[in-house]
Amino acid sequence: RTDDTVARLGGDEFGLVLPRAGGRKRTVELLTQVRHELAETVVLDGVSLSVGASFGVCFYPDGAETLEQLLRHADAAMYQGKHGAAGIVVYEPGTPQHATHVLALHEELLQALARDQLVLHYQPKVALDTGRVSSLEALVSWQHPDRGLLPPAEFLLVAEEYPELIDGLTSWALRRALADCAAWTSDGHDWAVAVNIYPRNLVSLEFAETVSQILEEAPVGSDRLHLEVTEAALTFQTASAEAVIGALAAQGISIAIDDFGTGFTGLSKLRTVQVSEVKIDWKVLAGLQGNENDRAVLRSVIDLGHSLGFRITAVGVESKEVADVLIAARCDQAQGSLWLSPSPWTDVARLFGERTETDLALASTTTEENSP
Repeated sequence: RTDDTVARLGGDEFGLVLPRAGGRKRTVELLTQVRHELAETVVLDGVSLSVGASFGVCFYPDGAETLEQLLRHADAAMYQGKHGAAGIVVYEPGTPQHATHVLALHEELLQALARDQLVLHYQPKVALDTGRVSSLEALVSWQHPDRGLLPPAEFLLVAEEYPELIDGLTSWALRRALADCAAWTSDGHDWAVAVNIYPRNLVSLEFAETVSQILEEAPVGSDRLHLEVTEAALTFQTASAEAVIGALAAQGISIAIDDFGTGFTGLSKLRTVQVSEVKIDWKVLAGLQGNENDRAVLRSVIDLGHSLGFRITAVGVESKEVADVLIAARCDQAQGSLWLSPSPWTDVARLFGERTETDLALASTTTEENSP
């Protein structure tokens, strides 16, 4: 219809403006047709692909009185559709549904940023050949005034749906992590700090400019900052993500690909992206014990990564047996509850600030026992 408008809002999200929607029933019928058309299989480079879509709908003026409310309520309903079975969700004012919960959480998160209620805990990355800490990964939690300390899973999915939230949260995390890095540096620890960034951050080169400004104000140099981006961000935003990553790397920042092994990005494809570290997802490690085929695949991935110049880090290591397999496969680093769950950096400093001779001997003995 010629008076409808389709606009890309960012990432994989689009907005539809339907002046002649024709009421709830006709709108849902129209979007069902759009959903069906999007889901038709297409072939790219010999691979069959299909696209799934979730829709959130808000009507003016029944569901919203302003443009900002219209977008926010539609986005909240879309979030409900994305994480449920409905697919198409119409915002219902005053109904105690998940969309309302999302809106409330959105407002609470904005207040949390303004009131400095977020905290960073850190998990060390341990060099498997020496047992020493090389860097700390910053993980954000929320010190909620009523619900206590909330882990990232409780709020990050909502934050990622709103540009103003994820941008603010990322900027806050960068500033706080760099300040903490300066604190442990002055305490005598030469650890770098790793901060997670999100797919929405990679939509525009403005993010690279923001990071540059933050670094100018930071008490440590860009070489002490590592940024981690998920494999999924490269899969779905290849062109923009590669441009932003390139601009970040040009500032001297080390870039890591997180959750590797959960998507469809091959190591060879990463040659076109300026990354220096690949983090193997914990799901890939789940079958290592007692499964020689899985061990052979792991060795191949690590060998290929090394040949391409990547540092390989294993995530989610919980047992010494898995650590032994990783050492035998020449994995560079690992992190997980075997060493320490996410904690304040002062706890990391107390436990790992000075490795004992026993610790180092254990790392050496483990390496020798598993060497070919």
